[in-house]
Amino acid sequence: MMKRITYLILFLFAIPFISESQTWNSLGNGFFNGGVSCLSSHEKLFIGTGGISGCTLAGYPANGIVSFDGNGFDSLGAGVGGFSGYANCVEWYNGKLIVGGNFNYGGGPTQWSIPFTGNIAMWDSVNGWSSITPLGSPDNPISSIIEYQGNLYIGGYFLNVNNILVNAIAKWNGTSWSNVGGGVSNGNPHVNSMAMYHGQLYIAGGFQSAGTSNIPVWYIARWNGTQWDSVGRGMNNYVMDLEVDTVQDVLYACGGFTRAGDTAAYGIAMWNDTIWSPVGSGTDTLWGTHCLALYNGELYAGGGNVTITTQGDTIKNVYKYNGIKWISVDGGANNTVEEMCVFQGNLYIGGYFWQVGNGILARRIACYGTTCPLGVGISEQAPPVPFKMFPNPNDDVLHIESEETRQMIFRLSSGDGKIISEKRFFSKLDYSTRKLAIGIYTVQICLSDGSRCHTEKLVVK
Repeated sequence: MMKRITYLILFLFAIPFISESQTWNSLGNGFFNGGVSCLSSHEKLFIGTGGISGCTLAGYPANGIVSFDGNGFDSLGAGVGGFSGYANCVEWYNGKLIVGGNFNYGGGPTQWSIPFTGNIAMWDSVNGWSSITPLGSPDNPISSIIEYQGNLYIGGYFLNVNNILVNAIAKWNGTSWSNVGGGVSNGNPHVNSMAMYHGQLYIAGGFQSAGTSNIPVWYIARWNGTQWDSVGRGMNNYVMDLEVDTVQDVLYACGGFTRAGDTAAYGIAMWNDTIWSPVGSGTDTLWGTHCLALYNGELYAGGGNVTITTQGDTIKNVYKYNGIKWISVDGGANNTVEEMCVFQGNLYIGGYFWQVGNGILARRIACYGTTCPLGVGISEQAPPVPFKMFPNPNDDVLHIESEETRQMIFRLSSGDGKIISEKRFFSKLDYSTRKLAIGIYTVQICLSDGSRCHTEKLVVK
């Protein structure tokens, strides 16, 4: 069921309050019992949520992923699920939203799970969740997705996709999966981040070599569509994130390293397609710098238990480079920052914190800027699509009736989540159950735009 949580904008003397300077703001009530694992801004802000205890948003389940349009949150149908299921990354490809992460299925609870959607699934508002391919899913989590040269690339901790050995990176051409030049290896081979720079695909993570000939690349490599190459002798430890600065025409990398190429670089480094350079004097981190974003012409970063810079300044998990040194962003956050991105002119951060700035309560997600959404989140759970189905149990013809005047979609699914039948109708529908095996089925009725749904159990005798 699609849920929506809107925001009431606070007014002062009937005049909207407009911040004149950059400040921290919470985003409604935030998220409970989990963390924010991904932030990605397209036409909406997509937020990956999860953890072993699951996540809730204003008291309602937020299964792995939600979207935010600047005014309120939407769940993507029933989301993605499984033990500690969550989304890590999203990308638009051929008009569909592709979601990657660490989950067992798309489509919510187990009884509504969609086959072949483990760790990667496809979403659109009309058809809901579906598999990108019936040819199998990655055998381990996905950390990054990007479109490059018309193909969809995925990177993560997996070794195989559809029983094809791919070694942490694979390519989908819209029809089939394939190996990307032998993938990456050595160390703890996984891909954390991907970016396009000067027409090549850059990947970064926990690997030390690439390709079938094991080219030494040391935690970062580049792919030109045909072969792998090193990036200036790489780093001396893992890389977490990549960010392209199109104005300065450089590529930034961050992680747990202390050297980039032949240069000392603590946690963050800059590549100009020729050499690596440090960004200021870097940062002294306990768990490394995890994420980067360019906001208002400045480089922002977030990390885990970051306490001081090499120059002795306290920076508390959110920091920016002012052209001379790294400084704290108005008090930062009180715990790990995993992700950040810019959306509608503001900087959003996500992670495992519960306070930002000087004591502002912000559970797992916060906004920093001049036009952050203000107000208190209130829940407005969309009413279910009203319908009756009878008789139930059934062994002949199932009758569906609804007072809804708009076009609807009837979906019948088996107990393992496989969609057996899908039909569009208005007001009434008769469906023969004579050829169905005895068992329990799921009937879902949705508006044709996918905005509201309702599900009931059907017993076939």
